[in-house]
Amino acid sequence: MTVIPLRRPRHLPDTPAFGPCAPSGWPHRVAVAVVLAALLGAALGIRATGVLGPGPLPPLPAVAGVVPGLLRGGEPSDAEILRLRDDYGVRAVVDVDGMDVEETAVTRSLGLRTLRLSVTDGRAPTAPDMLRLVRFLRSTVAARPGPDGTGVVYLHDLDGHGPVRIVAAMLQVLRGVPMPAVLEGLRADGARELTAAESLALDEVDRVRRGVGPARAYAALRAEGW
Repeated sequence: MTVIPLRRPRHLPDTPAFGPCAPSGWPHRVAVAVVLAALLGAALGIRATGVLGPGPLPPLPAVAGVVPGLLRGGEPSDAEILRLRDDYGVRAVVDVDGMDVEETAVTRSLGLRTLRLSVTDGRAPTAPDMLRLVRFLRSTVAARPGPDGTGVVYLHDLDGHGPVRIVAAMLQVLRGVPMPAVLEGLRADGARELTAAESLALDEVDRVRRGVGPARAYAALRAEGW
C-alpha cells in the first residue's frame, strides 16, 4: 500500500513578493470611480449614436455602421451577398454608383430588395436620388429582419471610399446625428477629404433637418423623414 505523506500547511508571508502595498486613500478611490464612470458614459454615448449598430460588422472592405439597420461599405461578392442575408439580416442592397447585371441577378435570386443610384465620385446625390433613397429606406430598414422583407440595408459603391461616404453622411444628418459627429466619422475612416460639392450638399441637408435658412436643391427633403 502506498502511503501519501500529508503536506504541512505553509503560512504565506505577510508581505507580498512584489513589496508592501500601501492602503489606497480616498483620493485614489474617487479617481478610479470617476474614470470608470467616464468610460461607461462614453460607451453608452457611442451606443446611443448607433455608430456601432446592433451587432458585429460583416468582414467587407471599408464597412461601417451608418445608423441602426443601415451599413455602408464596398461592393460585396456573390458569396458575401449570401452571407449578408443569412448572417447579418440584410434584406436590401443599395448600389449608389450603379448596379451591374450580375449583382442585380444575384440579389434578385436571393429575394433581396434593390435600389440603384448613379452618384459620381466627388459629387453629391441629387435631390431626386435622396428622395428615392429615403423613401426606400423608410419602407425597408428595421431593427430586426421581418417576414415582410424588412431588415438591415447594405449601402455600397465599388470600394467603400467613393460616393457611398457622402450619401451615408447625408442620411446620418437627416436621421438627426449631429454634424460634428458626422464630420468626425468621415475624417476617421482615413479616406479623402470632402469635395466642395459634397460639403455644400451636406450643409444644405443639415439646414433641412434644422429647418433654418435656404436649403436650395434639397428643400423637398423637409417633408421626408425616416
